[in-house]
Amino acid sequence: MLLDVKALGHRYRTDWVFRGLDLRIEAGRPVALVGANGAGKTTLFSLVCGYFRPTEGSILISGHPQGDTGTFGRLGALPQDAQLDPTQRLAETMVLFAQLQGYTSRQARLEITQLLRQVGLGDSGHLKPGELSHGMRKRAAIAQALIGRPPLVLLDEPTAGLDPQNARQLRSLIHSLADQTTFFISSHNLAELEELCDRILLLQNGRLEEHNHHDRPSDIQVLTVTFAHKAPDADDRIAATEPSIVSLTRIGDRQLRFDIKARNAHEAAEVLLKFLKNKGWTWLQLMQGVPLEHALYGESPSPETPGASGEERGA
Repeated sequence: MLLDVKALGHRYRTDWVFRGLDLRIEAGRPVALVGANGAGKTTLFSLVCGYFRPTEGSILISGHPQGDTGTFGRLGALPQDAQLDPTQRLAETMVLFAQLQGYTSRQARLEITQLLRQVGLGDSGHLKPGELSHGMRKRAAIAQALIGRPPLVLLDEPTAGLDPQNARQLRSLIHSLADQTTFFISSHNLAELEELCDRILLLQNGRLEEHNHHDRPSDIQVLTVTFAHKAPDADDRIAATEPSIVSLTRIGDRQLRFDIKARNAHEAAEVLLKFLKNKGWTWLQLMQGVPLEHALYGESPSPETPGASGEERGA
């Protein structure tokens, strides 16, 4: 058990941010934390990291209470908007961080050389933060969170402010490290979290709700179709014309959800495309699963940029 939070509560003066939160994270795929601004996401991360003490409740890191020597090297973090020392070269700063974790000077240099290479900054250690792009600084900040190879790493808005290309590179980096590190990620980018995480934690109104949006029978594939304008009127009776379609559900004005009995998403897509063609329905986008925004809030976003009718945008 990497993280065990029980009956956690915190208040600022007389205002409670949350009370009675329970949370357990085991080693595995990345876990997402979502919620509106002010919901308490950064407060929760700060409490887990030990930046300040909770008003009530307990937090165990790998079975040890905060402050215990057993937690040493078990947790890494990328705080929101973290900044590196502008006066030092990147490698110098990172070596210092490693030495603060107990590395000798030689061990620290070896560790940082390997980490910078791992995050694609192997040739940038001699540069100062002001000479790095925003994306490079983000990768450097993640590298510092990985010093010592902690089993649990907290990332607070890791791709905030990045352009799409750099955000994609950062997601690929997290994917590549997920086999050896469990990431707990806070972000407002629901599409990003949907790609990275199976387990979604929603913090709202002082409560923590869990959503496992990939949790369904292995022989049932869920596909969502978005239409350019209003979705056709449809129900399970219409879907019954295709035996493989278990159910059909409207999601907002422009989307329909299809639950299809199939071995994999590719086979389900073939069934659905045939069904749409037979019905003569002109569609805009096909995606696997349901939009995370709908799963969490009962809403679905509309595509920002309409494309040609019948074009498959997602899979």
